[in-house]
Amino acid sequence: MSNKIFVKDLEKAILDGMADLAVHSMKDVTSILPEGLEISVIAEREDPRDAWICPKFGSIEKFPKGGIVGTSSLRRQSQLKYFRPDLNFQVLRGNVQTRIRKLDEGEVQATILAEAGLKRINLQDRITQILPMDLMLPAIGQGAIGIQTRIGDERTIDGIKHINDRITWDCLTAERSLLKNIEGNCQLPLAGYCIFSKGKLLLKARIGDLEGKNLLFYEESANVENAKKLGENVSHYLLENGAEQILKNI
Repeated sequence: MSNKIFVKDLEKAILDGMADLAVHSMKDVTSILPEGLEISVIAEREDPRDAWICPKFGSIEKFPKGGIVGTSSLRRQSQLKYFRPDLNFQVLRGNVQTRIRKLDEGEVQATILAEAGLKRINLQDRITQILPMDLMLPAIGQGAIGIQTRIGDERTIDGIKHINDRITWDCLTAERSLLKNIEGNCQLPLAGYCIFSKGKLLLKARIGDLEGKNLLFYEESANVENAKKLGENVSHYLLENGAEQILKNI
């Protein structure tokens, strides 16, 4: 079962009254939510970077030419292919444990997973290298946990609102606005990461083709109150400068 399908099952449970809330990894939550539901709380973000797992060769710098990397992420493939056009990719699906097992069995020689997810299930010892953001910009929402509720369910929201982290909330508002305006689908070769620095939000974004020939970079800053508009501005720049054609080709 894909993460996206699992999220939909949880959302249905809330709408049917079988649950009052659902806890999601925000990178798995689409930008358009079902009618009647909202993300009410977002906790403080864990490290959003991606982790390289390669027990045989170690760091990505030592990874051999033509090596096989297992991933189902278009974002990871497009960025890594841009910087290492010699690499080959094989689709690797399943939960984290399944992907690591397939790596250990030799189906692929390396894989890339979210550092935050590995930490949350106590598998951080499998990490070979934390990939720098210059090489691998994270997925939108990566590292952040959100809580979804029914709109207007004040009793439930009052019980969880103390968990909300305002900086993470504002950063994800910008990131998710970017996602929504690009297309709204979390399975795109799109990366986006926002930070709060010197009183402003700074949103960095990338989108690329799967052949590694084109990788479009852009970043822009704005005041916190303009977080949604910041995401819109960055999406407009990307679409007007090549992203639209990249998406058509995919």
